[in-house]
Formats: sequence, C-alpha cells, structure tokens
Amino acid sequence: PAATQLFTTDWVVKYMVDNSLGRYWIERNPNSSLKKHLEYYLGEAQQDEETQRKLDEIRSKNISVEELTFFDPCMGSGHILVYAFDVFFEIYKELGYLERDIPELILKNNIFGLDIDDRAYQLAYFAVLMKARKYDRKILQKGIVPNVYAIQESGNITDSIIEFIQKHDETIVNDVIYLKEIFESGKEFGSLIQVKNIDFNNLRTLLNEIIDNSKSTLTDINITNIISNDLMALINQAELLSKKYSAVVTNPPYMNKFEKNLKDFAKKYYKDYSKDLFSMFIYRNFGFCIKDGYCGFLTPFNWMFIKNHEQLRKYIITNKCLSSLIQLEYNSFTEIAMVPVGTFYIILHLKM
Repeated sequence: PAATQLFTTDWVVKYMVDNSLGRYWIERNPNSSLKKHLEYYLGEAQQDEETQRKLDEIRSKNISVEELTFFDPCMGSGHILVYAFDVFFEIYKELGYLERDIPELILKNNIFGLDIDDRAYQLAYFAVLMKARKYDRKILQKGIVPNVYAIQESGNITDSIIEFIQKHDETIVNDVIYLKEIFESGKEFGSLIQVKNIDFNNLRTLLNEIIDNSKSTLTDINITNIISNDLMALINQAELLSKKYSAVVTNPPYMNKFEKNLKDFAKKYYKDYSKDLFSMFIYRNFGFCIKDGYCGFLTPFNWMFIKNHEQLRKYIITNKCLSSLIQLEYNSFTEIAMVPVGTFYIILHLKM
C-alpha cells in the first residue's frame, strides 16, 4: 500500500461517478431529475440514426435502484464510495423513498469496496458510516455492516481447520480449500484475484451450523473462532470479487517494478497487460462490470501512447466504447510530483 496509494482529488471523483453511476441511471430514466445534482455530468454527443437506435436498445431495460450497484476495488479511504453514496441518495429521494430509510438501503444494496490496506479500510468503513449517519442519526444503532472490506490472507486456515470442517460437513470442504488457495497472497494481489462464483450464502449457513454444533472444548472454541473471523472474512471478500456491478470506478495503484511473486502472478493471469499494476486493473475491472455498465478510471496517460500498453489499447478499441476521456499534463495535481496522472475516463462495457 505504501508504494501505490494516491489520493483522488474531489472534482475527479465527481466526474467519474457522475458519468458512470449517474449516467447509467439517467440513460435508463431520461425524465430523472438527477442530472441537476451532478456538477460534472457530460451531455451526450449527437449520434447518427443507427448508433442512436442501438444505444436506445441497450438502455431500454428498466432497473430498480435497489439493483443498481457500485464498486471500488481499490477504495483507499473511501473517497469515491462516499460521493457515490450521495448520488444514490438523490436517486432514492426522487423515487419517493422515505429519507430515513434510504441510508440503510444504500449500505445493504448499492455500494461495495475493497482494499489491501487495513488502515485505509478502517477509514473507508468510518467514512461510509458517517455519511449514512448524516442522513439517519440512528443508523449506528441498527448494527448494519457496510459492504467494504480489507482483503485478508488465508494463513490462519490451517490443515487442522480444514480437517475439522471436513469432519462435520464434507460438502463444503472443497470450497474452503479453494478460498485458502486463492487468498494465500491476498495482501499482494488484492482485487486482481479472480474468484469463481460459488454458493456463498450456503457456505456461510453450513459453517454457522458447524459452529453452533461444535463441542465446548478449548480446541473447538479456538477453531470455531477462526472460522467465525478469518474464514468468514475470506468468504465476504470472495463474494465481492465474484460479482458484477453496474458501475466500477477506481483510482488503481500504479507500479511497474514487481517482486517475483507478483511478477509470476501477473504473467500467469494478465500477460498482455502486465507492464504496470494500473493496466492490469483496467483489464480486471471490465470483469467486474455488467454488460452495458460503466467503468471509470484515473490513471497515467502513457497507456494511450507507449509500446508496453499496445495490447491494452487494442483490447479497449476492439471490445469497449470510450464514453469520455480527459487528458491533463504532468504535475496537474500539485500533491503528486512528476507523475503523469493525466487521464480520467469512462468506458462503456459493451462486450463481455
């Protein structure tokens, strides 16, 4: 985290969220009043008749606000999520939901985030809850846990834990072994880890039954504590990594010098995009996004020009549609010296 964390300035956050989450809702609800609340929303360019017909077809599907999801896989201290909360609040409010009910709905249904840094996660968790409390002063009394997590590693899930689970329920042991294996380097690979979709609710239910039915010996208590804390944490983060979202917006980490473990991982899973962490995250985020959803990024601008990122450019041009792109010069953000943090852009995820 210390090598890759950067702060996302406020107006860039608003630009990315307004033109991903905000745009997704407005396109499917053209009479929405949301637009007047989005300071950096960009109006749509005029299209030819055939293109407009295709766009109208894409946007014809109605969606409930409670089905609309927003994900930041590199959330840092939650800056992007907190603003997304405000946008969701305006959507719910215009639909006539009671204001006191809206924060709980947003926390449960709409915003999701991950990070590898435990300290950043704590800040994000606090920030999201305080944003909810702004609208509902009793929210802290409701015991709601936001869908934001620090990615954990699986070192505490030892062979003895797996044997204990297998003794009680053989049907789920393979899922537990799978989670142990994919998160062995969770703090290093973070949201780049690709997770297959398993029945997470069933896994939670059966593990809770094991906990409830275990003996009250000291050994069993220690094991069930690890299941309750460490293994459940792996399930929570795996579930977020397995899902797809309406809008995926992030300021991904930038780094092009890797230790061997990360280098091997990059070559195995992201070979064509492995020259920098940010390019791997661009490609990975498309996997998080539903068809016809939006991805928003703040990244260096060198992906548009240099040979190292040629495959990424080809992939985007062939499979996606750039909705908007803004390029700035070096040192555009005074907090970051001599880093080409110069493009922020929204990509329509057209093809799977």
